[in-house]
Amino acid sequence: MGSYNVVVKGKTLELTNLEKEFWPEKGFSKGDLIKYYFEVSPWILPHLRDRPIVMKRYPDGIEGKSFYQKRCPEHAPPWLDTILVKGSEESINYCLCNDEAALVWLINQGCIELHPWLSSVGSLSEPDFMVLDLDPSEGVVFSQVIEVALAVKGCLDLCGLKGYPKTSGASGIHIYIPLKRGYSYAEVREAAKIIAELVCAQLPTLATIERTVRNRAGKVYVDYLQNGEGKTIASVYSVRPVPAASVSMPLLWEEIETGGIMPAMFTIESVRQRLEEKDDIFSPVLEEKYSLNRLLKEKGTY
Repeated sequence: MGSYNVVVKGKTLELTNLEKEFWPEKGFSKGDLIKYYFEVSPWILPHLRDRPIVMKRYPDGIEGKSFYQKRCPEHAPPWLDTILVKGSEESINYCLCNDEAALVWLINQGCIELHPWLSSVGSLSEPDFMVLDLDPSEGVVFSQVIEVALAVKGCLDLCGLKGYPKTSGASGIHIYIPLKRGYSYAEVREAAKIIAELVCAQLPTLATIERTVRNRAGKVYVDYLQNGEGKTIASVYSVRPVPAASVSMPLLWEEIETGGIMPAMFTIESVRQRLEEKDDIFSPVLEEKYSLNRLLKEKGTY
């Protein structure tokens, strides 16, 4: 398979193996993946900009070996923005995805999923949003995930917070709550735990915060532990490595309430039309800012 040089926003990139089959069942190629991300770049880039990126790479498609990569590859072009994050044991130079050229370059590395940090450059220790990941156990149907998501919404309403849901792109739902700056990851994780516990108290036979997988049978895991520095979750509009080539897609609460939504409805073939019709309904996650003070202060009163 050959390589092709393209110019994206004045930067020359070499694209390789565009014909390689990434989704055998659907017949989608690596070129189809790059085309998808380039077409949705106006919508996805605001959610990636200035956030350290963890790549999940599938050099041979979804049926081949995969791996997470935090460190920016040594062969990265000199124009690619990076951020050096100093840790207690090591420092890691992360890629940033700040423009179309960076996005195309990252996807050309065989990166199907994009996992940005919950915090951004300039305040890496203070997350911009709180996330609850609703992860169904084997045998749990999506309508049950929706039931848990609506319980989360009810608890957020009770606490004076607003959440924005999106399909995980696989079998679950992610709910983002935009935050004011100034909270540590530990504080955000504690607030997320309070919400998760409220949901589990409301739906004890369906929702759980049990970390051991074998003890979650028949339930939806309300994962609040994703709220940790360096932990990541698949970005909105990120493609997922599943046979349907589905995409993590934002939803309106009205769509969740009325039902009929399934994650497989949103694929690299169908997403563009929805975006042109509804635009970025996830943009409030970047614009609105909520306080956790009341929740953290009154946590024993709910």
